[in-house]
Amino acid sequence: MKNLRRLSQIAFLLLFIVLFIQTQYRGTNELGLPVKLFLDFDPLIALVSLLASHTLRLAFVFSLFIVTATLFFGRFFCGWVCPLGTLNTIIGYFRMKALSPGKNEGRYPSLRPIKYYILVFVIVAAIFGWNSSGFFDPISLTIRSLTIGYNPVAIKITASILQGIYNTGIPGLSRAADTAYTALSGSLLAFEQPVFRQTIFIGMIFTAILLLNLVAPRFWCRYLCPLGALLGLLGRWQIGARVVLDEEKCISCRKCVVSCQGDASPFPAGAWGSMECLTCQNCKDVCPVGAIEIKWTREKSSTGNVDLERRWLLAGLVGAVAAVPAVTASTSSKRLDPLLIRPPGAVAENEFLERCIKCGECMKVCLTNGLQPTLTEAGLEGLWTPILVPRLGYCEYNCNLCSQVCPTG
Repeated sequence: MKNLRRLSQIAFLLLFIVLFIQTQYRGTNELGLPVKLFLDFDPLIALVSLLASHTLRLAFVFSLFIVTATLFFGRFFCGWVCPLGTLNTIIGYFRMKALSPGKNEGRYPSLRPIKYYILVFVIVAAIFGWNSSGFFDPISLTIRSLTIGYNPVAIKITASILQGIYNTGIPGLSRAADTAYTALSGSLLAFEQPVFRQTIFIGMIFTAILLLNLVAPRFWCRYLCPLGALLGLLGRWQIGARVVLDEEKCISCRKCVVSCQGDASPFPAGAWGSMECLTCQNCKDVCPVGAIEIKWTREKSSTGNVDLERRWLLAGLVGAVAAVPAVTASTSSKRLDPLLIRPPGAVAENEFLERCIKCGECMKVCLTNGLQPTLTEAGLEGLWTPILVPRLGYCEYNCNLCSQVCPTG
């Protein structure tokens, strides 16, 4: 099962990368692939967009597939599909190899409720009109971070290396570099070198998220991800596969604890938590005596689910209620900045902020690099939403690619 899961993770990560690369101008005003596919399947974005803007695009119906499947298979999306989860798994793998077996559990059970409190904050804020899902949603966060923080640097390095090889003047090398540049210009290399404001800042945030895997495997997934929290709540009422430990066979080797991706280990018996399980089935694969089984039953065999304290839930609720007016009432959020030029076809500003999830898809596809992430121009409410900066790039009259890739309209 481990090999099948890894194959699934690699396949979906490659699909994500291909769609990300394809999100750019290619000589026509049409995109041949569904580049926002992962966003369309995202239940958190669908829910928060519905609550904040009272609208729901037809494409978000796909997210119901994830919701339904979660009721049967648990948080399979986190363990088998999510691209950020796969990146976290890769980084966490090196941590596991670097530490001795007795020191690599990396479990912090007291931190597990944090993601649920973040989810409460995001949902309550959405009810009061502030769409903050884009700050925390793993798909939106990954696309934005790659678009603004990583992609420009990768393109610059690649182009510089090929240019340096070409400039050597050695016939064979120069010809190879020219051929490689021509081939990559239609795929990895953009129409022109992208330049974004906040590249270092946004890139550092994403790098920090990846480096947290050195503290604990899949730290983001275990303790911070609100999408994982939403799917975990659905997993609480999971009616399908459950992890069961046979106490008579168990030899207390704790290999299942070490290998668990989601901090939901079935050891000791009855400790497995359906809310935290990523359905990786590592515990079953590593058990040397076959004491762990995956059973299809409606019997509630999990007592290790997160105990959410009411005081912290209340704190998240009150925090969200207080944050919305504080954020939306700031001076900068009055849209007084004359530099606040939204993408063509944008809806009214208030509605725009209710819909925008700050994913960066429009910035990635902009052929002139004119769309940039805001900092203070739209206040905290509009942080990282797109604006047009004419000094960096004009708006092509016949282009509407930004409208095509926007997941929330």
